[in-house]
Amino acid sequence: HPLNYNDWYVRNPGYTCGNVNGVVKVAISVDEGGHVISATVIEGESQNATACMKQRSREYALMSRFNYSNKAPKKQEGVITYRFVYR
Repeated sequence: HPLNYNDWYVRNPGYTCGNVNGVVKVAISVDEGGHVISATVIEGESQNATACMKQRSREYALMSRFNYSNKAPKKQEGVITYRFVYR
């Protein structure tokens, strides 16, 4: 879950990549402190994604924070899906 269940902590790149729609999936690893320690674009599951979308998705995934626990494993893995919608 996002830190304190606040969606602000899973950052969204918004409308930063021009006039095209696309979806980018990013595989993340999170440490026990809730910090994203690695983020990799999943090429095969991303759709109509430009280089800008991929770069911004990775950057914003690395800024995300999640709930933490002393009982959590040293590393947890998941996926963030970013949808870019042209306005």
